[in-house]
Amino acid sequence: MTPIQLAKKELRQAMKLKLAQLTSEEKAGQSQRVTELLLQSEIYQKSRKISIFLNMKNEIQTSTILSDILSSTTTAPRMCFIPRYSVERNEMEMLRLYSLSDFDSLKEDKWGIKQPAMDDEREEAIQSGGLDLILVPGVAFSTSGARLGHGKGFYDRYLRKCRESGCRPVTIGLAFNEQICEHVPCSENDVLLDHIFYAAMKST
Repeated sequence: MTPIQLAKKELRQAMKLKLAQLTSEEKAGQSQRVTELLLQSEIYQKSRKISIFLNMKNEIQTSTILSDILSSTTTAPRMCFIPRYSVERNEMEMLRLYSLSDFDSLKEDKWGIKQPAMDDEREEAIQSGGLDLILVPGVAFSTSGARLGHGKGFYDRYLRKCRESGCRPVTIGLAFNEQICEHVPCSENDVLLDHIFYAAMKST
């Protein structure tokens, strides 16, 4: 194990302990604040094609953001894309989600997260012209855009794929205050995010 890999492992362990101390009420409160900051931001309001993660228990809750994207009624309504992970192929796609009823019909994967079935043919974001905004989960973040994920590399590979295809979406990490670190260990394969939104930040 390299020094960087060891540092990442130790930070994941430390974050797991720190997040375990957050109550459900604290997570809900911080999630509400982060959601408000995002929905009020110029970046979000200008974006039409948005990718959003469906949160796990130690991630910012994204259900309100999902509902807002899908309920947009402007003359140029937003399009929603969600991840489909394939451990076998070691890749992630961003597939179109059409409505809340479409969301309700999805099955859960082994992590308890809803995603389209592997044989479900849907519009893929890169193949249909790219995304304007990608909302990114993580274990730890720095305010300068460094991110520590769960170690599978799904988002880093997808963000590189976006850039290789010629599209350059804005990337925003969504975080609890406790996930903000002064330093996050990074390797050359880690992609920096454009912005990190967390409850204690000032409005943009």
